[in-house]
Amino acid sequence: ADSLIRFVSKAENNSKFFCEANIDNYNDISIRSCIPVSLRAGMREVSIRAPCCKRWFDCAECHAEVADHQIHKTVEMVFACKKCKKVFRKDMENFDETDEYCPNCDNHYVLDAKTPQFGIGVEGDDPRKDNRMIKDERTKIDSEKSIFNQDLSHRMG
Repeated sequence: ADSLIRFVSKAENNSKFFCEANIDNYNDISIRSCIPVSLRAGMREVSIRAPCCKRWFDCAECHAEVADHQIHKTVEMVFACKKCKKVFRKDMENFDETDEYCPNCDNHYVLDAKTPQFGIGVEGDDPRKDNRMIKDERTKIDSEKSIFNQDLSHRMG
């Protein structure tokens, strides 16, 4: 039987992704979904009404965590725009590029999916609390302080 695991992956550009994967008996991993953690934390542009329990969620994963049942799939979805606070319906069979915007305020609510790039790096503390490990690119390196550019002619005699 397959096991479902959930983990946070960190990409090369330090963005984090919440991923779900299946592991079978042979330890083969197949990733089911990866979404940015910032989107998972409630930064979506719309809320989705679950047709099964008539409650509002930011995503299907949020529904799966709270509800004790699977979300029912339907052709017509009900959205609530977080910008203008209006509710609208979309037919998912005839979904095109113009349907990626709220019909009331033209808010672009369909976000491009990003594929996480796995990488090895140094995991430090939150740089907002302790930023000593981050190099400040704005500061100039003083050439006089380099050990290779010192004038040592006065020591040579």
